[in-house]
Amino acid sequence: MPDTGPLVTIMIPTYNQARLVGKAIESALAQTYQNLEVVVADDASTDGTGTVVEKYAADPRLRYCRNDVRKGRVGNYRHTLYEQARGLWVLNVDGDDYLTDNRFVEDAMRAVAGCDDIVMVCAGQRVLLNDGRSKVDVPTRQPVEVANGVDFFLRPFGVFATAHLSTLYRRDIATRIDFYRYDIPSADRESLWRLSLHGRVIFFGRAVGNWRIHGSNTVMTLTAEEVTKNMAAILEPYQYALAMGVDEPRLNAWRDKSLATYVASHAPLVAGAGLRDAVSVLRSIRPYRRAYVRAWCQIAFQPLTLAKWSLLAIGGNRAFVTARALWHRMTWVSGTGSQ
Repeated sequence: MPDTGPLVTIMIPTYNQARLVGKAIESALAQTYQNLEVVVADDASTDGTGTVVEKYAADPRLRYCRNDVRKGRVGNYRHTLYEQARGLWVLNVDGDDYLTDNRFVEDAMRAVAGCDDIVMVCAGQRVLLNDGRSKVDVPTRQPVEVANGVDFFLRPFGVFATAHLSTLYRRDIATRIDFYRYDIPSADRESLWRLSLHGRVIFFGRAVGNWRIHGSNTVMTLTAEEVTKNMAAILEPYQYALAMGVDEPRLNAWRDKSLATYVASHAPLVAGAGLRDAVSVLRSIRPYRRAYVRAWCQIAFQPLTLAKWSLLAIGGNRAFVTARALWHRMTWVSGTGSQ
């Protein structure tokens, strides 16, 4: 595609990821799409991240922006999107992740050409552990699928729909609807769900990047309070959709199913905690009676969910973490993700 196509910004927000950020930069610069800028947004790192970025400074597509004062993970997302990115379309690649499909941006821009109502292009990702084991999540089994934004929105939590790493989105609309407005772990999901209501969504049925899971990921260090607060990623889009006139019965069903799946699957993930903290997360959805009942049904009757909670009750967090690692070794694919 010629460089007259719309400018695309790949944002790489990073903090103290000098060991990993080079891979993210290389994967962004390797994209075949021509009209591209890559913005490395350094949130006041203290580990030599700037020295790593200097290795790529000769590429005119690269800009290095360093915050004088740390803004935090979501604050850095927001600052980069609103103040640094210049593209009509934006892709966010965290500094510890990287792209694996060099044609993703080019193919996405071809797909949206002439379609002003497309607000997102969502592909899949490979979830990659430190030991090289991985699994692939994709939003569709078709090579390409186009969905109405409301239908996309109503995919409940637990059904893979989108991920930051593999979702190109319209910057102009995103800034207009107050993207990254909540400092929660799923700030990206909360924002992308709302964005979807403003047009159509294109899905690619292939993985285009690797999301690295390691001990420093936000998702691996959450407290019970943070897991509970993160429910805003479901409840706030619900209110937004309601205000936009989406059918209330369908929305209520979506909310209740999403909340139930979220607490049943995520409450046991509270870092270093035990059954009491997990139950406190579960009880936080009691005001949503149907969601609460549904969550208990999932715990009681879904074998994997029951196993999670039983391990937590019998052996505490240590037993749960050990069992999860064993499950990954037994079921995740080995040796398919480049580190």
